[in-house]
Amino acid sequence: MAVRARRLFGPVEVPSSTITLYLVPAGRTAIVRTLLVYNPSLTVTAFGLLAVSFTGGDILMWQTQPLPPGRSESSPGDITLNPGDALVGGSSSSTVDLIMVGMGSLLQGAPE
Repeated sequence: MAVRARRLFGPVEVPSSTITLYLVPAGRTAIVRTLLVYNPSLTVTAFGLLAVSFTGGDILMWQTQPLPPGRSESSPGDITLNPGDALVGGSSSSTVDLIMVGMGSLLQGAPE
């Protein structure tokens, strides 16, 4: 069976407060392959802040390299998310809303 990549979320404006970018639906498994973070500002450098909130309560956090104005960063993901897991994002700047997009695969069924 072929597994196709698709856009899981975005493009979405991400403020300095964290927001849920993607929540895996019940009965599905998602594999995030690529995360794209873009800084639309003309003057401000910002970091993209990302976290995976797993249903068991564990959290995996990371941040992008400093994104100069008008630049983007793409990171290979290969993060497997189970039903109820969430991908959360935010901007390090209170004046710049970063733009984030996530690509990956959404599979039928949950792990046993």
